[in-house]
Amino acid sequence: MMRSYQESAQEKPLPTGELLVPPDLLLVPFSLTVEELEPPQAVAHLRPLLRSVEERIAGLGARLIVRNLHTTSFHGDGKSISAGPRTALSGVVELTLPEGGAMERAMRAATLDGYLRALTIEGRKQRPAVTAAIGASSIRVRDPEAHRGELVSRWQERARQVIEAARAAGASLEAWKLEAPGAVEQEALSLEQVKLTLAIRGGASFG
Repeated sequence: MMRSYQESAQEKPLPTGELLVPPDLLLVPFSLTVEELEPPQAVAHLRPLLRSVEERIAGLGARLIVRNLHTTSFHGDGKSISAGPRTALSGVVELTLPEGGAMERAMRAATLDGYLRALTIEGRKQRPAVTAAIGASSIRVRDPEAHRGELVSRWQERARQVIEAARAAGASLEAWKLEAPGAVEQEALSLEQVKLTLAIRGGASFG
């Protein structure tokens, strides 16, 4: 009795393409908040502080990017609500990491951290005071898509190995089922390595 294709074929998922590369970018989110001033005056009040930070970090190969402006007329902490304007500027500091090892990158990141901590102190000295919040940093690769070609080549090599292993076990390739690859994804492992992944979803059916 002949078995159907579904009964005889076995679909094996194909591996993803992976590549380990050194990080070249550090992102640090920040926000500056001031109360008591209307939004136009608040932005003018924050501008010298931002300019001071930009001048300090420029020598590190870093730049400050303001992304959002948020204004409210009422604010509170969950227990009480206060009337009065509050203006917040938020964004990210982009730091270019050196090509050396982890220690060189750590030293540059630590120097930037010192500058940003000074920002919180300077903010409290302003009148009215400016509250500076510095978020957790993240390690990135600035242009992961630049590695797409090598990732595809690695995927092809790993897929070939899967197929050859199946054939060596006596199976024959009967069909491919592949989807177009998406964006290159990245996962920071350390100051030494970021893992880039290109998933080409699908599988190979063997009889």
